[in-house]
Amino acid sequence: MRAGSVAFALAILSGGPSAAQRAVLTVDLGKDTFFEDEPVYVVLELKNLESDTLWIEPFGLSYQHLTLHLTRNGVPVPEFGLIADYVRGVNWRGEPVAPGQALYETCVLQDGWGTSDATSRDVFISHLAGGSYELTAQFVSAIPSAPGERFRTNTEVLRFDIRSRTPAEDTSFREFEQVRRMAWNLAQRPRYLSHALALIEDRLASNNADPYLAFLLRNGLATAHAIGQWPNDSTSKRIAQLRMTVAEAQKSLPAGAVTAEALYWDTPELASGLADLLQGSVAGRLAAERAERARLERRQPPSNED
Repeated sequence: MRAGSVAFALAILSGGPSAAQRAVLTVDLGKDTFFEDEPVYVVLELKNLESDTLWIEPFGLSYQHLTLHLTRNGVPVPEFGLIADYVRGVNWRGEPVAPGQALYETCVLQDGWGTSDATSRDVFISHLAGGSYELTAQFVSAIPSAPGERFRTNTEVLRFDIRSRTPAEDTSFREFEQVRRMAWNLAQRPRYLSHALALIEDRLASNNADPYLAFLLRNGLATAHAIGQWPNDSTSKRIAQLRMTVAEAQKSLPAGAVTAEALYWDTPELASGLADLLQGSVAGRLAAERAERARLERRQPPSNED
C-alpha cells in the first residue's frame, strides 16, 4: 500500500459482551520515498470507534504489545530497542480508551531498525540502506482480568523506498552530520548544543519543511542531555518556541507529531496550547492526547507500572 503512506486495520474484539467493539490501528509515514540518511518518522494511532470504553495493554513500542515489522527487498531488517516492564495490579483492567479517543506512539525508524554500517555512526543509531521496504504494525492486547477484550490487529503492508541522495541533499546531510559529530568529539563537545540550535534556526529560516528539523529537536536535544548539556531557562524557552514553530510548519506530517511529542516531554504544560493551534492535523491530535494525559497525571496518584 502506498496511497497517502498510511496503512490501517480494523480490530474486532473477541468474546464476551464487548465483541461488538472495534478499534482502528494506523501507521503513517507521510510519504513513500525518502533519500538515504533522511530520518523516517512514524506515527502510530489506535482509535476506539465504538460507544464503550476500551481497556487495553499499554500502547507503546517499548511494551512489546505494539510492534513493527520491517523488511528491505524482502529480507527482515534487524530490530533492537528498549523494553519497558510493568507490574499489573490484582484488579488492573488495563488502560482506558474512551469512545472516539485515540492513543499515539511515534518513532524514528533509524532508532530501532537497521544495520550498523551507518554512513556516520555519530548521526543515527542504525542505517537504512537504499532499497524497497515493507512495513507492518501490530497491536495485541490480552489482559487476564478482561478476557472479553482480547484482540489482535495487523495493518496492511505499507511500502516505501529509500533512494540515493541528490547533490543538494548530500550537502544538507553533511552539514547536519558535522554538527551531530560534535557531541562525540571531546574538543568540540562543549559547543554541541549551541551549534545544534544555530543549525535548527538557520534551516527553519530558509526551509521550514527541512526533514532534519524534527530529528534535531527530539533526538538532537536528547543527545545534549545525554552528554550533560542541559539548557538554562532562557535556552529552554528558545527550544520550546522552536518546537512550536516546527510542529506548526510540519503539522500534517509525522515529523510535526514527533516535534509535538518532544515539546510534551520537556514542557507538558504547553501541549494544550499547541493542540488548539494545530487542530485537525496529526500533530494537533497527538498534542491533544498528550495534553489530556498530562491533565490526568496531575489529578491521579502514581500508576502501578514499574
